[in-house]
Amino acid sequence: MSVIAASRQSTPSPKGRDPRIAGIGCTEFYRRGRSPLSPYGLALTAIINAADDAGIDVKEIDGLVSHSGEPFTTSAIVDGLGLSRFSYGSQPLDLTAGGAPFAVQLAADAVEQGRADVVVVYKALRMGAADRFGRPGGHVVDNRDERIGSGKTVRHEHVYVRSLAGAFSAPYGASVAAQHWALHAQRHMYQYGTTSRQFGMVAKTFRDHAARNPRALYRTTFTIDEHQSSRMISTPLRLLDCCMESDSAIAFLVTTADRARSCKTRPVRILSSAYGTDVGMTQIHGWSEYPTSNLRSIRERLWGQAGVGPKDVDTAQIYDHFSSGVIMALEDLGFCPIGEGGPFVATGAIAWPDGELPTNTSGGMLSEVYCVDMNLLAEGIRQIRGESTSQVPGAEVALVTGGGAACPNGAILLAPD
Repeated sequence: MSVIAASRQSTPSPKGRDPRIAGIGCTEFYRRGRSPLSPYGLALTAIINAADDAGIDVKEIDGLVSHSGEPFTTSAIVDGLGLSRFSYGSQPLDLTAGGAPFAVQLAADAVEQGRADVVVVYKALRMGAADRFGRPGGHVVDNRDERIGSGKTVRHEHVYVRSLAGAFSAPYGASVAAQHWALHAQRHMYQYGTTSRQFGMVAKTFRDHAARNPRALYRTTFTIDEHQSSRMISTPLRLLDCCMESDSAIAFLVTTADRARSCKTRPVRILSSAYGTDVGMTQIHGWSEYPTSNLRSIRERLWGQAGVGPKDVDTAQIYDHFSSGVIMALEDLGFCPIGEGGPFVATGAIAWPDGELPTNTSGGMLSEVYCVDMNLLAEGIRQIRGESTSQVPGAEVALVTGGGAACPNGAILLAPD
């Protein structure tokens, strides 16, 4: 099978430059459109918080990796932080290609290769301003002064341009993400007998986890019957099957192992990471295996390079834009046979504390926040550091997936230093 692929293995690095994740920075999480800061202000705040979490002076940052498609340049971040030394920058345009795992891989590679010593990965999203599914053409301008950090004021103009990417589906009524992914869910139900109540078990489990997380935007628990009575968005996906829209920013600080060991937090090691897709599977439609999360093409490299398998994973943080996608990802990565994801989650297998694979222990994108997949990676790091609000005792291997399914996908395995 031909694939678009990239991978990274945790092997000895030249001159002791093994990369480690040493800091997490989050802004406050807001409901959609309620952030007092623009994406630029949110991003700067998250980066400052990541440096503070690691105990590293912001001025030591010499590399920046944007998660994807920010409405501001890398140079604007350099200016906003007041960096005097800068040697590495990457700003991918594709919103979901590989997601947070791939972005952190880029940062780790930069550190390992000696291109930079302290690299920050960041993502900011203010969903009241940014381009989203279902909107017509046009643009939005956001131009204002805003206060970040310790009283510093910055000014930046953001222009959000909406594209015609949906020109071949919107005329037929498929203009929002739920309509696209409902088709995958319908096919999975038809092909394998998966039920709406099993989708509901995913959503309920993640809400139960969020109830213990004070950062989560949605903490009110619900029953499966309440899930079944929630409003239908696009058959078979109900309101409680769909991720939220929200405002936030999250950043990660990556540095060398030697530097990380002098930081305030416990360093986190990358066991392996993988990125790729089956050729011809980079679009939502026309896949040879339609009810899939598009992770099958990378799983052999992900597990093989780390020398572990699904049974070795203590906790998983899986891209949960819709509850049905979690079931497909569990199958694709080998946690259960293809077609048996529904019965697997129905047994309580993904629930904390007693499930065999506690999943999305912060609440995920369904209940904590939607910052693409950055909050999932933050929770995977917290699990390894022993800081989760639904902590798996002695967690030594955490899986994080990212990128959604309509594009090259990414996944990463984390472990203690």
